[in-house]
Amino acid sequence: MSNFNNENEILNIDLSKDTSEEDLFKIGGFVMHPIYGIGHVENIEERRVEAELYNFATVSFQNEKLKMTINTNLQKNMIRRLITKEDIPKLFDYLREYKTDLPVKSPERYNINMKKIKSTDIKMLIQVIKDLVTLSKSKKLTPKEVSMLKQSKKTLASEIAFVLSITEETASEKIDLTCRNL
Repeated sequence: MSNFNNENEILNIDLSKDTSEEDLFKIGGFVMHPIYGIGHVENIEERRVEAELYNFATVSFQNEKLKMTINTNLQKNMIRRLITKEDIPKLFDYLREYKTDLPVKSPERYNINMKKIKSTDIKMLIQVIKDLVTLSKSKKLTPKEVSMLKQSKKTLASEIAFVLSITEETASEKIDLTCRNL
């Protein structure tokens, strides 16, 4: 049973770059990177680069194993805000309802899915999961696709776990259960 009234309602999860820099980068706040996961904003500073002033945020990822300095003025910095608790039921509905349409050739599929992951759009990440789960039911995935599916599920599970204050294992189980019933 779906929790949304029509297909457009589920697409109302807006994690776009329209979010102002002040809303996205706050010291002590959290952001999401499609490859490195959830990051903690440690510092924001203004720097002069060739007579122009720019804001840079220092963000730590993976329990401070990785620190990244991000130019907050750039639109393509691969950072987005975290999903909200209210977004999560819509995301699971989208996972169930999205109609997959992947090319037959593996290299083509891989490139399309990698672009989706790097897009920073949570809906694109869910499309990758759905596409690969659906494909795995009819044919064997390539090792790259298996790895991509595993990493995509882990990324989604870590964000859901963080937002809902549950374990990553519990979030992963919810994703796997939904995928099994596709």
